[in-house]
Amino acid sequence: MTRGEPEGKNGPKITELAAVVGVMVSILVAATSLLSNSGNLPSWWFYFSLILLIALTFFIPIMIFIRPVRERIGERRLERRLNGIARRYFPKLKDLVIKSRYFNNSVRTLMDNIRRRYEKEIKSQLVSHVLESHNINETYDTIVVIEKEIEESDKTYCNLCLLMKRFEQVLESYKRNLKIHEVFAHEIMTTTDKPITKDLEADYEAFREKYNDFLKDVTDFCNNINQETGRRDFPEHSFEYLKKL
Repeated sequence: MTRGEPEGKNGPKITELAAVVGVMVSILVAATSLLSNSGNLPSWWFYFSLILLIALTFFIPIMIFIRPVRERIGERRLERRLNGIARRYFPKLKDLVIKSRYFNNSVRTLMDNIRRRYEKEIKSQLVSHVLESHNINETYDTIVVIEKEIEESDKTYCNLCLLMKRFEQVLESYKRNLKIHEVFAHEIMTTTDKPITKDLEADYEAFREKYNDFLKDVTDFCNNINQETGRRDFPEHSFEYLKKL
């Protein structure tokens, strides 16, 4: 079962069915006993008991089976309500995904610029390779796929949850790359005993402000859906804002 999919029972449990069988057997035994002793009972008591047994024969199974029917009706109503909410939020998710393209290019630029500026201070080929941000293209491809899936989706709540999960992976990719950038910047400042150059710091600060605003939009998106649905299917507390270097 995927996240966001309404849970429900498909029918009576085996124990409930066994209970029905047990009750029906008891009613059958009681009816047999009643019929065999009908000559020794007042007519009014006989007919009253017979009507009661017949009523129990129909009433008990109905009470057992009506609950899963009610649950199924409730699930359908919940599903329709959630799908109605989801249809209103699909365009908003698409806008966030489109905005994330800008940050994909910006993350690449930040990492490439600091790598080029401090090439001489980079002693490890592994560090240099990591700073080349080789997974940026893969992240961009994921964004394109998400956009396409949003367009082709049947706009259900479950699909919205799944697409948001995919989008989380994009944001996690940004988080990893930005953490690499942050760690490397601090290593450079420690190695050179100087702050990073003003232009790189200014570029990072400009990016940081825009990216934090973007994360706030994503958080608000998740929070609004959770409040409207009364559920917690969207990760409203999962996004860490960038700090100054």
